[in-house]
Amino acid sequence: MNKKRSALAFVSILVALFALAPQIGAQEEGGGLPSPSASVSQLIGTGTVEITYHRPGVKGREGAIYGDLVPYDEVWRAGANAPTAISFSENVTINGKKLAAGSYTFQILVTKKDWTLIFSSPSEDEDEDEGSEALRVKVTPKKSQHKEWLEYGFENLADTTDADKASAVAYIRWEGLKASFKIQAD
Repeated sequence: MNKKRSALAFVSILVALFALAPQIGAQEEGGGLPSPSASVSQLIGTGTVEITYHRPGVKGREGAIYGDLVPYDEVWRAGANAPTAISFSENVTINGKKLAAGSYTFQILVTKKDWTLIFSSPSEDEDEDEGSEALRVKVTPKKSQHKEWLEYGFENLADTTDADKASAVAYIRWEGLKASFKIQAD
């Protein structure tokens, strides 16, 4: 009887391991990350802007995000787990500065007062944040309603039917701060 129980227990363990194998593999390939991935896109004129990022959470660290988790005077990948990516299907103007169509990594130099938004050509190593810089734009973050999970979005759409006047304001919002930048179709 003990041999039967041992054999049954062994078979049960094997069945459980086979059932869990796909989940174990998914975690090894990036599944189960503490900061889930997200993307948002917007048609501006005849071009599309898409932002792909990972969403870290505040997770009880109120007041400890900027200056602590995201240190002042250091470049931040503007997300978690992997570099944040932003792509433009057509040429655009960002806060009055021209940027060619293409895919870029998006980073922020966070300071106590102003933030510098950095758009760079992607690095050869897709896990690396730094590539060759294409554009820097200064913005001043504003106090905002608390946002538990980092969020990118678009607002203030203007003249979306007229390609020459089409624009939108993109934003990043997390904890109690929101930083925005205007994207105009070229």
